[in-house]
Parts: sequence; C-alpha cells; structure tokens
Amino acid sequence: MSPSTTNIYPGLITDADNTLWDTNCVYADAQRWLLEQSEIKAGAICKDPDRLGFLRRVDQAIAKRHHSGLRYPSHLLLSALVDVLLGRSVEESAGRSLMRIDTSANDITEEFDELLRKAPPLRDGVRAGLDMLLRANVPIVVATEGAADLCKNRLEHWELSRKVQSVVSAAKTPELFLRLSQLLKLTPERCLAVGDQLDRDVAPARAAGLKTAHFPGGFLPSWQSGIDVEPDFTVNSYEQVANLAIDGSTQASNMAT
Repeated sequence: MSPSTTNIYPGLITDADNTLWDTNCVYADAQRWLLEQSEIKAGAICKDPDRLGFLRRVDQAIAKRHHSGLRYPSHLLLSALVDVLLGRSVEESAGRSLMRIDTSANDITEEFDELLRKAPPLRDGVRAGLDMLLRANVPIVVATEGAADLCKNRLEHWELSRKVQSVVSAAKTPELFLRLSQLLKLTPERCLAVGDQLDRDVAPARAAGLKTAHFPGGFLPSWQSGIDVEPDFTVNSYEQVANLAIDGSTQASNMAT
C-alpha cells in the first residue's frame, strides 16, 4: 500500500498494548489472581482496601530497578509481594526480589504468565478507525516493545492483520521512529504516531519530528506523573486518530493544539 498524498498525515505508526487493545484489563485480572496466590504463599492477607493499587505499587517499585522495566520476569513480583505481606517495606521487598530466584513457585508464575497472554478486548473505535484508514489508503505500522509474534497473534485474533502493513518490535527511540517513517517512505513530519504512554510513545516520536497523538489508557505508571511531554493531540477514540490522519478533523476532542 502506497501512502496517499491527499491525507494530512499519510502514514500512521501505532502502539499496540493499551492503544489498539486494552491490555490493562487483562493484567488487572491476572494481577488480582497473583495477589491471592501470594497471600496463600505468605499465610497473610493484604489489608489495603485497594488490592490492585497495592500490587501495582510493588510492581512499579520493581520496574524502576529492573533493566527491562515493566517487562521483568514475573517471579520477581511474586517474591516481592510475599515479602511485603510478611511485613517488609515495598522498597526493601523490591530490592530483595532482584537478588534471588524462587523456583519453588514456578507453577504459580507459569499460570500467571498464561493469564497475561489472554487476548485483550479492543479499545474504543479501533476496528472502525482502522477501516477508515484502510479506505483512505493510509499505511499503518505497529510499533511494539513486546514480542512481535504475540502482537501478530492478537491482530489475527481480532482479524486485523490485513489492515496493517507491518509489525516492528524494538525499543522506542527517536531513531526507531525515523526508521519507521523511512519505511513508510515519508518525511517524519508527515507521519502521525499514536500511543498511550507519554514517555515511551509520545516523547521519542516527537523528538524524531513526527506528529503525535496521545490515547490515554487505563494504567498510568507513577513515573509518568512528572513527565513534561506535550503531545500534538489527545484523543479518546481510535476513530479520532483516523480523522486526524485523514483530514486533521477537529472531531479529535481535547486537542492539545
């Protein structure tokens, strides 16, 4: 598919998790299950009424320390949760989890990982928005920091594979977004990049000279609260992303510019 010169942004680079589909809801269900297993393993009950918030504080404390960020191995979370339930602080437990490998609960972490692989539901307007982009001859590249095969499987599950040109798995840097704009045979300023995270999606795309759309998801890591990154647009539906790419339509509400 060749980019059309009639569209405002004739090429789209889109994030996948929490942008095309709601990964957050799958993670929330799996994390609640893991907390229950942690309570059994520790012989102690979480007393925080916000059980998911409790787990995610531990989760993010580990992610801040681990070189893979939120993609760290799940046995670390189980280990840290047990420590916190037994009375250690979140920070101490997160640090301790990085220093040891607990193989005694592989059955728990394997089931947790399997729960995380469930196909998440599509986000609002994704199917309609991708159809609009396909009809307008706007090629779409999916950029993910997750596994390419998993992303492709989810596209196939939702019968969206034919709507995208390619899937690229790589760390999101300005250099990646420049390379993807070249893949689309467009200058950066003629590409629109959309994602749910200001630091991982918007910031590197803006640094590369692309136009950016922020599509906030249901999960906001604690470290994003202090990020001073201004997207070009903020949208609340994927149909609004399509409108922006095709004609710059002001139907994209809450626009930053």
